[in-house]
Amino acid sequence: MRILMMSWKCIKHPWKGGAEFVTYEYLKRLVEKGHECVWFVPKFKGCLERENIDGIEIVRDFNIYTIHINAWRKYYSEFKGKFDVIIDQINGIPFFTPLYAKEPIIFFIHHYEDICWDYEMPFPLNKIGKFAERNFLRLYKNIPTICVSPSTKKDLINLGFKEENIYVIYNGCDVEPLEKINFEEKEENAICFVSRLTPMKRVEHAIKAVYYVKKEIPNVKLWILGSPKKESYLYKLKNLVDKLGLENNVKFFGYVPFEKRNEIIKKSQILIVTSVKEGWGLNVIEANALGTPVIGYRVPGLVDSIKDGYNGLLVDDGDIIKLSETIINLLKDDDLRMKLSRNAVEWAKQFSWDKSAEKFESILKMVVK
Repeated sequence: MRILMMSWKCIKHPWKGGAEFVTYEYLKRLVEKGHECVWFVPKFKGCLERENIDGIEIVRDFNIYTIHINAWRKYYSEFKGKFDVIIDQINGIPFFTPLYAKEPIIFFIHHYEDICWDYEMPFPLNKIGKFAERNFLRLYKNIPTICVSPSTKKDLINLGFKEENIYVIYNGCDVEPLEKINFEEKEENAICFVSRLTPMKRVEHAIKAVYYVKKEIPNVKLWILGSPKKESYLYKLKNLVDKLGLENNVKFFGYVPFEKRNEIIKKSQILIVTSVKEGWGLNVIEANALGTPVIGYRVPGLVDSIKDGYNGLLVDDGDIIKLSETIINLLKDDDLRMKLSRNAVEWAKQFSWDKSAEKFESILKMVVK
């Protein structure tokens, strides 16, 4: 098959996140199976307009804010008639392919942004974004759709999508699950937060929770791994740490290479996730593979990747006090923490990119037939 993937960012974009890693893992495997894959994405400062990464042909044009409304121009000037299937991937705004593309289309969505607009955009752009997304999605309600969790599927059904057209493919895991957990390697009272630092991830909730944890466990440590989307948000977080007197408890690592990142996660007792919502939660499964249980909010996506009481614990959305109490209880309860850690590794073993890519390919073939 000749496959065209349209998405908001590529694996090299400075703002890349989980969605870009997922896309890369699928396209890389599709190329290995003999398919021709082109990944159409926006340009960024210092990038090449064309590049081959692991057999994937990257084609860059426009910028991150203009690519969606200009994609039809690229289609007619370069892509029309050259592909067997087009994958239209949404990150808040789709590529509107049903309005112009003649090839079979698959809609690929990680999560329905919805409330995320309120965290990432100022008024009135947040309201405009939410209204636009809701209406743009209606273009795709009769098109075969791939999503990454039951939570996203539920959101789409509520928006009028046909249930029989929606296929859930769980994300794989880049981290090889441990054969045996060495609990002695874990650092006492160390917890970590691993994500891009953006307002929708609510990093400040993790910091505030540690403020309350410190009252019970003075030597608690919060390791924050990830680079900020905007420096102003990082500045705000660091000011909060100073204001709460947590300079000796909270450490910002910034961007950390993959292997080093995994070593830090493996040394942590707990990973905490405070996002507004997730498509699935790649960091949950990766932490689990390293024997680290997760505490997260009971929000879409995380309710799928965190099985409450098995590989981690869920608390009510936005309840910082309950979050801190849950952290305290888990840090103090060695038996529960070790049980969750062992379960976490078993949970992570269920997810692999090879299995997910097989299902992804089967849906492409079904649509192209």
